[in-house]
Amino acid sequence: MNQEPEEAAHNLTAFIGGYDADRHMREQLPEAMSQRAAAMYHLLKSSHDSGHEPWGSMYIEGHGNHWRAATAYVERHRDLWSEALLTSPR
Repeated sequence: MNQEPEEAAHNLTAFIGGYDADRHMREQLPEAMSQRAAAMYHLLKSSHDSGHEPWGSMYIEGHGNHWRAATAYVERHRDLWSEALLTSPR
């Protein structure tokens, strides 16, 4: 991922602040982001394995690598983003 984790934390808090998200949503967001990125990777990978198109081709055209990296990026920085979301003004 190209964005520094701290910059991503700032952008994420600004984004979620624009929706006036409550504490519960802020607590759940980093885990939901992780689950969604992983789900996209698994969709592409399983589609490639089973020959389901267009997802199978997208997997080998770079989308699989992108979503695997996105999942790892979110996992690595989830605690930082959780803290930012929970300490930023609502």
